[in-house]
Formats: sequence, structure tokens, C-alpha cells
Amino acid sequence: MLGNGLSLRPVMDVPMANMILQKVNTVRQYNLLGQKIFQPQMKQETEEVDEVEIERSQVKKPDRKRLYALTGVFTSLIFVLVIVYVQSQTPPTPPKQPALANTASPTQPVSNPVILATVVPTLGIPANLQTGNLTVQIINKASSEQIAENLANQLEALHFRSVGKQTQSSIGSANTSVSFSVNTSQDVRNAVLDIVKKEESNVSVQEKQVGTSDITIVLGE
Repeated sequence: MLGNGLSLRPVMDVPMANMILQKVNTVRQYNLLGQKIFQPQMKQETEEVDEVEIERSQVKKPDRKRLYALTGVFTSLIFVLVIVYVQSQTPPTPPKQPALANTASPTQPVSNPVILATVVPTLGIPANLQTGNLTVQIINKASSEQIAENLANQLEALHFRSVGKQTQSSIGSANTSVSFSVNTSQDVRNAVLDIVKKEESNVSVQEKQVGTSDITIVLGE
């Protein structure tokens, strides 16, 4: 407004003051002191507050049709629940037994009878044998697997601490041998020998322990 030359001067001097006075009318046009401060229009909050208060004061009437519908649905659910409970408590009707002539129906699968293997205790063996701390090991070939299984079942009836089996490709002896450790009592020896002699005819007894078990039975080839 006053020219670019005035902005370069560091301080106001007499020539600058004279220049400003010469353009005083122009300066008055840009006077900011005479303008009013901008004031935004106030929203009519009072009207909005009144509307909110009116809405709150009005009591909403309940929708009776919706209430009746919900009541009907709830009653139906309770009725269905009662029916399901009664049916669950009623015992099922047993099926009719077929006639004797139709018992062997070809369409009905015939279940195979289940045979439970039971271990029959050996007769003549004392019941108070001290076998709870003794171990037994049975060594056999694959061809004598059934004999080893029978011996294991009968020896387990004497309540040994453990009865194990081991299958080897070669035994090296035609006779069956039974070895006992020094901890094996005579009653236990006699009971074991009675069981082994029922399965094998040629049985030899060894006092020297073979292996880590207290009783070792080697079935011959």
C-alpha cells in the first residue's frame, strides 16, 4: 500500500512519516480498529432443548400387538418342551418277538460267539508259593511259539513278578532245559517243573543260572 521502499528501512524516520501522512486516506481504508469483531450466530439451542424435553416427557405406549405375538411364541415353546420331556421319560416300546420258525432269518446277521480264554490253575501246586520277587524268562523258536504261550499263561497264574518270552532263530539243544537261581525255593522249582513237563517230555534241570532271570526255560528244537 505504501510502496516497497518503506519496508526496507529498519526504523521509522521523518521521510517515512511524511510518506505515511500523504497516504493517510488510503491507510484509513485498511484500519482494523474500526471493524466489528466477528461473532458466529448462536444456534437456537433453546428450541432443541424444548423438543428433547417434550419427547422425553411423552410416555411411549407399548405395542400391544407385538407383546401378544411374543407371548404366543413363548407359550408354544413351553408346550413343545413339555411334549419332548414326556416322550423322553416314556420307556420305548419293546419290539415284537418273532415266531420260533422265523428265528433263523437269513437277513439277520448271526454274531459269532465270543470265547473267553480262562487260565485254569494247575492242580497239586501249593497256593502259598513265594513267587512275588522272582522273574521267569521263556526262550523258544518260532515253531514252539504255541508251547511258549501255554507255559506263560500257566506261570502267570503263580503270580511271578514277571513272565517274559523271547523267540530265537536257533536254540542249539534238542532237549528243554530249566535253570534256577539260588534264590528259588524247592516248592517253586517243583511247581515250575510240573508245568513244563506237561508240555515237554525231555526236560533237564540246571542249577547254574542262565541269563538275568531267576528262572529260565529254554524250549528244545
